[in-house]
Amino acid sequence: FGIILTFEVFKDLENWQKVLISSLFATLFTLPVILYHFGNFSPTTIFATPIASLPLYPLLTISVLNLLTGFEISFLVKIMDFFTLIFIQIVKFFSSLGLYFTGFSPSIWLIFIYLAILTFILIYDLNKTQKIVLSMTLAVVFLIFSKSDLSPKIYVFENKVYPVVLFTDNGKCYLFADFESKKILNIMNKEGCEYKVLLTEKREKFSDEFLSEFDIIKDFTYQISFENIYYKKWINPILTVEGKVFELKNQDLVIMVNDD
Repeated sequence: FGIILTFEVFKDLENWQKVLISSLFATLFTLPVILYHFGNFSPTTIFATPIASLPLYPLLTISVLNLLTGFEISFLVKIMDFFTLIFIQIVKFFSSLGLYFTGFSPSIWLIFIYLAILTFILIYDLNKTQKIVLSMTLAVVFLIFSKSDLSPKIYVFENKVYPVVLFTDNGKCYLFADFESKKILNIMNKEGCEYKVLLTEKREKFSDEFLSEFDIIKDFTYQISFENIYYKKWINPILTVEGKVFELKNQDLVIMVNDD
């Protein structure tokens, strides 16, 4: 809806301007969904999307031709490889900029208010420059109010035998697990984890890609003491943080460490 509305509002602009502005508003309208589910945001998507899409058009066309010819025409295959390489290099370039922020967790109400105001800005009688400036200002305010509470927490995820345990503390995250999960990585993003530690009894269960997310990987058997944390597998696992002892049942829950 937001992208369609954007095209209607800015329909009299030049094509390249419409592409850039549609990319901007596509980012602004999808921002709440990305923050809610993944907890991260990169402003480079505003510029990366239209630039990265340029080699995709010839790439998709040539790919169809190659499928029809069974990849038998070598120069068509080489052209397809060329545009694929360009696309990969563009993605790598924007990734290398490091403009990637984590630690966001907006509420449903905040998302609703943001989208309502953003839609109102587009349909209200303002000039185009005012619409763009106000929309970007709104996005900045939304990001500020979407920042997560980074106070110490213990996340417990129900599992077949032992629960998976994640301890987070102001950007430091310690994961006790024997299998990988994208869901847990997303929660770590929401918690703004800049320092990540994986503590496991079964390192072989993890892919290299998953392990690369962590700064430190510690192997242990039954129990481990690391930094200010002590963890022991028992009937119900026990986690000790700065002298506080928590007996963790095998069920989904979040414990606020500083609550009495």
